[in-house]
Amino acid sequence: MYAGKYTESFTNPKGTVHITEGNGGVPTASPPPNAIVKCASQQWRICGTGMNYGRLTTSNHSVLVYEHIENPTGRVTDSFAITRTDRHP
Repeated sequence: MYAGKYTESFTNPKGTVHITEGNGGVPTASPPPNAIVKCASQQWRICGTGMNYGRLTTSNHSVLVYEHIENPTGRVTDSFAITRTDRHP
């Protein structure tokens, strides 16, 4: 969110990009573990029922890639890149 608006672009973000990962406890029986469910808020990209983890990787100073990984299958259920094309702080 920037200036009160949601953004889909992470190229040269105007502010800090926060990535939150975690399930906040043991998943319940309903919905089943590893289910992708409707998020309670529009500001969240994807919501699940646990047993997943996040992975951050970078190959240079300009790109940071986030992947949401389903455990134990290893399937990527969400991903995005934060890209910086300018050299100014």
